[in-house]
Amino acid sequence: MNRVRACRGFTLIEVIIVLAILAILAAFLIPSFSGYIDKANERSSVSDCRNFVTAAQVLASEKYADRTLDDSLKGVEAASGEFIKECFVLAELDDGGAIPAKHFVKVTISKKGKITELVYTDGYYTVTYRDGDFNAEEGAAISTNTAVIA
Repeated sequence: MNRVRACRGFTLIEVIIVLAILAILAAFLIPSFSGYIDKANERSSVSDCRNFVTAAQVLASEKYADRTLDDSLKGVEAASGEFIKECFVLAELDDGGAIPAKHFVKVTISKKGKITELVYTDGYYTVTYRDGDFNAEEGAAISTNTAVIA
């Protein structure tokens, strides 16, 4: 009687060929995925900067309306650390009410209460806001928090 021989699995050569094909595919795909991850991180930094600009503009407008914007005792420059901390909280970028580590901001406000320039860094990207435009660059360009009236 002629029996049909049962299949016992893949041969070693078949497994090696499949692994080689997977290695070649991974070599092509991993660099392209890392580019997508970098772009996503950059967009996240720009989004955080947009939120911060909105929060800073709200607070600067409030101080302008209260006539305390450039008051030497209560104004933005007199309490720049508190102003920036309030902006982080309002923009929901805070870390439990504190400024997150490696996040720094330099805000320039006109005497009329308008944000004219803002530089935001999250330790990985630095985003500059000027005249409605956002420009992101890799790296941290600033290391202190300041808010000034110019």
